[in-house]
Amino acid sequence: MISPAALSAVAPDPGRAPDQLSDRWLLALAARLVREVGELIKRSTKAGQRRAAGSAG
Repeated sequence: MISPAALSAVAPDPGRAPDQLSDRWLLALAARLVREVGELIKRSTKAGQRRAAGSAG
């Protein structure tokens, strides 16, 4: 797995692909979701806080 930060210049961006039904837009949205959830998990772990039930991790 490659960190999204390593490829930030070519990372998919839903804002650059306006067709919300295209595979590129959906892939960009999924990549953003994974990146944001990962950041939330990392921050909550660092702060020593528990995540809500049903969350990843």
